[in-house]
Amino acid sequence: MAPASRFGRTPRGGLAGVDGAYAGEELRVRRGPDGRPVALELAGARFTRDPGPAPAEVPPPPGAAG
Repeated sequence: MAPASRFGRTPRGGLAGVDGAYAGEELRVRRGPDGRPVALELAGARFTRDPGPAPAEVPPPPGAAG
């Protein structure tokens, strides 16, 4: 299990990870038409067209060829 991450306020009034796996990542609160929170959005990884080779110790996902 990954260690917990804490989030704190940014100068603009948002939230960002202060430590752990999400350090520096922005946490966005998505709100409905009435202004109530409906979802949290956290992007912890950026993907590129060339992800490079997978580490040898990580098994392929179920159903993957290889």
